Amino acid sequence: MKLKLYEPRAFQWKISNSDNIVTSCGGGQYTGPSSSSSSTTLDVQHCKVPLDQWTLLCHLPALHELRIYECDDLTCSSPEIIESLSSIKQITVECQDMVELPASLCQFKSLPKLILWKCLKLKSLPESTKHLTSLKSLWMVGCSSMTSLPEGLGHLASLMELNINDCPHLKSLPESIQLLPMLEVVKVSYCPELKRWYEIEENKMKLAHIGKKVSINPANLLFLQLFMLTLFAVLYCP
Repeated sequence: MKLKLYEPRAFQWKISNSDNIVTSCGGGQYTGPSSSSSSTTLDVQHCKVPLDQWTLLCHLPALHELRIYECDDLTCSSPEIIESLSSIKQITVECQDMVELPASLCQFKSLPKLILWKCLKLKSLPESTKHLTSLKSLWMVGCSSMTSLPEGLGHLASLMELNINDCPHLKSLPESIQLLPMLEVVKVSYCPELKRWYEIEENKMKLAHIGKKVSINPANLLFLQLFMLTLFAVLYCP
């Protein structure tokens, strides 16, 4: 079934268990930046079709933030999909069974911010991460199986912030971390292996160019719980 395409008017879309919605716009035509669609945030949950079939993305030219939760296949070879995400400002991925970050997610060379949230089976990042040359902020939160980061991280010349929370098996930062000229902030919480690595004087020198903006602390559990909070309500409290 194909749905008749109308311009989306909502600022935020949340689509869950609805593969036919994310793939239903194939019959429409993307009109480029002049389109009046005002949708800026899209949440997609439990989608089983590959990312390169998410034709809805081609009709959201104002999209700034894409949040992906427990979707089965994030591979993408579609030029139309890649082009439609060329102006995206933030991608958040929460896929607990994802073993490897698809290289296709590293094709978005204009992406400023990437958040990996509770990707429990993810052990590292692909070398193709180095292609995210516009990335300014990289967050990894709750990636409990992660043990290493690639040397390709040193190619992220625009990276200004590296935030790592609750990655208890991450043993070290790559040698190339000292090659990042724009890096201003490194925040690490609840990463005991990484904390031990940093306590070695030789490793501290690798982050010396950042100065006092290196923070290696115990976990702020309240922060971890509230990080993805989208609604807070207090009702009937006279």
